[in-house]
Amino acid sequence: MENKYKLSGASIIELMVAIAIIGILTGIVVPNFSRLFSYNNFQEETREILNSISDARANALASKECRNQEELIFWSFTLTTPPVITTLSCNSLPTGTPLINKTKNISANTEVSTIELADGTAINTLTLLFETETSQSKINNGNQQSARIVFTHPSSGKQRTLCFNSIAGFPTLSEGDTPFPCP
Repeated sequence: MENKYKLSGASIIELMVAIAIIGILTGIVVPNFSRLFSYNNFQEETREILNSISDARANALASKECRNQEELIFWSFTLTTPPVITTLSCNSLPTGTPLINKTKNISANTEVSTIELADGTAINTLTLLFETETSQSKINNGNQQSARIVFTHPSSGKQRTLCFNSIAGFPTLSEGDTPFPCP
């Protein structure tokens, strides 16, 4: 007698081959996603630093007051390294002491490889001062015309460069992977 029912399905060997292929693909894809997320965080953090500098400038130009409505003398942005910490603050007359401090620790996805002034001096702390009601700005309370910060993504080695020119007052951030000289 012939069997009318044909058994269909996968053999154990076919199942093991399929599981092996899925395992290999997962092993390839997961590390790439991890690197992608890490690099995206790096790009976002460098954009946040650029936005903090722009906020300090905009607040100064608009003469934005602190909470207690004291007369302001300047808004400031400070970047220190290592570790990378940014501070955005408003400072009042007559003492110049900070009335508002917004401090942020930058994650391990972003390293600062260089903070450099126009004269080539390497520094660990950069402070940008923006005077109220004017486009005047100062770098480290001195006569420097520009500053350059090179950020490095540790696992990929890719870099982004933030440049600040005290005369123009606008920060710029390179979108490429290599640093460029600041004007």
